[in-house]
Amino acid sequence: MTDTEPIPAPKRQAGRSMPRWLTALIVTLLAAVTWLGWDTFSTQKTDDQIAEIAVLQQELDRLMVEQEALQSETLQAQSNADQATMALGDSVMAAKAVSEKIAGLSDRIETLTQENESLRFESEKQQRAASAAADQLSAEIGRLERIAQSDREAWEETKGRLAAANENLGKQNAILKDRLAGVLKESIELPEGSNADAALARGSMEIEALENQVDELERQLAEAGRQRNTLARSLLDARSAGEGAAMVASLSSGAGDRIVTDLSERVDALKKEVALSKTILNEKQALWDAEKSRLLNERNALQAKIGDLQTRLSSISERPAVEEPTTQPTASLSPAASTDHAFAALPLPISPRLIDDPKNLSAETSRLFSELSALSDSPAGLKAAYDDLKTSLEATPVLTIPFRASSAELDQSFSDAIAALPTEARRAGRYLIIGYASNDGNEMTNRDLSSRRAMAVAESVAAHHAEVPIEAVYFGQTSRFDSRHRSANRVVEIWQIK
Repeated sequence: MTDTEPIPAPKRQAGRSMPRWLTALIVTLLAAVTWLGWDTFSTQKTDDQIAEIAVLQQELDRLMVEQEALQSETLQAQSNADQATMALGDSVMAAKAVSEKIAGLSDRIETLTQENESLRFESEKQQRAASAAADQLSAEIGRLERIAQSDREAWEETKGRLAAANENLGKQNAILKDRLAGVLKESIELPEGSNADAALARGSMEIEALENQVDELERQLAEAGRQRNTLARSLLDARSAGEGAAMVASLSSGAGDRIVTDLSERVDALKKEVALSKTILNEKQALWDAEKSRLLNERNALQAKIGDLQTRLSSISERPAVEEPTTQPTASLSPAASTDHAFAALPLPISPRLIDDPKNLSAETSRLFSELSALSDSPAGLKAAYDDLKTSLEATPVLTIPFRASSAELDQSFSDAIAALPTEARRAGRYLIIGYASNDGNEMTNRDLSSRRAMAVAESVAAHHAEVPIEAVYFGQTSRFDSRHRSANRVVEIWQIK
């Protein structure tokens, strides 16, 4: 049934209402009875007429009773009809409500059908995108694998070069020792003014050659560090690619895409390879740090020996001219030429030392290093602790130099500040340079970064204050200066110890 169809009117029950003919008959009988009664009294009818009137009266009474019964039945039928009409109205309202619900459900079904079609289209679109992303990610993983393999091969090649350079440096050290010993012997045995200048010149050339060799080794060390960082970045890129593959797999898992499943398995295998490579890299880093420490210690020891030899050469050059020998000089030795000047003492440069082992620190800097190492890794109480060190150890942080993220390059704008450092240390004290890094990246990288920052500042300080002993150390990553802003921890401190 639709809303436009008319609602039929309720029908009355047939035979329940009083017929018109019965009503007319009753009226006629009443008139006849009235007339007969009136005629009886007026004309004195016969007994037969009276009997007929009595019969008519009885019939009239019966008809009256039937009329009352019919009226009662008519009222009851009317009441029933009214109740039926009300019930029918409720049914019509209920039918209308059901019709409206059916119409709403039809609209909802149509909407859901459209949404289902849209979702099916979107699902197919996502599956195509996931498949394309999977192919792209597979190609990227292959590229990263090739880069990682290339970096590993480059690392092995660099390690071989470093080992050869280290062996060559040992040979150079032995040769230099022999040559310096010869220079010293010539300076002692030859009289003043003969060829002592030439011997000293040869010693200077040997020292310069050694310094060039050390510089070349440091360049190779820096190149190895860059290659190591490149390998670390490749591993990080591979890890990021693995996370992207997991995301693509989750997008297409509902569709059961076999390509993404295979890609997930490859990514899991790559993650295992990355973890293994990271372990190997950490082991190589430890070996590298040990080798670097050994080489730096050898360089420092060699520089100390060179300084000692220069001191001895200076003391020899300052001796008074030797007396004329009583015997006649041989043909192989000419008499010393007369001269009015003595050898000028060679300057004693003080090169900065990067200390990897605290045991190698001097007594003054060792106490300061121990106190700083014991401080907490947070800014709380740092100023009070520094004030105590100023009193107890006469140590003061005279300059703090910031660095950019992942950089060990000293900003040249701090050159004037370094040149203007307090001069008290020139008379009796020394400088301790301390490098720091923020907690970005891994711990090994930050240790190397903080050491290179400390050495960069130490070399700049040595260029302006060559007569002051300088030692450089590094603490690696920290949040000592600011726990919220990482840039505040990328610094180098210059401590003056009186």
